[in-house]
Amino acid sequence: MRQKAINTMGYIVSAVSIGIFPYLVFKLDTHDSLRSLLFLGWVLLSMGAGLVVASLAAFTRNRSGGLIESGVYGIVRHPMYLGALLCFLSFFCFHPHGITLFLSLVNGVIVYGYIRQGEKQNMERFGEAYKQYMKKVPQINLLTGIYRRLKNR
Repeated sequence: MRQKAINTMGYIVSAVSIGIFPYLVFKLDTHDSLRSLLFLGWVLLSMGAGLVVASLAAFTRNRSGGLIESGVYGIVRHPMYLGALLCFLSFFCFHPHGITLFLSLVNGVIVYGYIRQGEKQNMERFGEAYKQYMKKVPQINLLTGIYRRLKNR
């Protein structure tokens, strides 16, 4: 029950953050020299959204409900959460300000909590198969995941 309340609070904080970001863009001033982060923001948002979409597509194809080890899940164990982290980080790049940095960090901590919870649930559900999967695929390190994938081809 306690974990459900924590998860609900995390979802609310993330939803509010996403909702108020457009408002903050118009209300907060940022230094023009930080506008160079805009391109990085688009890269992070594109990568993040791509990971989320690829994760959702893999889930819809997984009718058996088994452990998914291919596609984007063969690169990182939590591509949807990594995508969310990249999207939240893009907020700061689009509008570099202390408040957007704070929102990005808070949401990053929330998402990391979901990652830890997911690891625990997957260990309980899939047991030894998940332990083996953990040895082959990094948690959220995209570069290591891509390197391992290319190396094992």
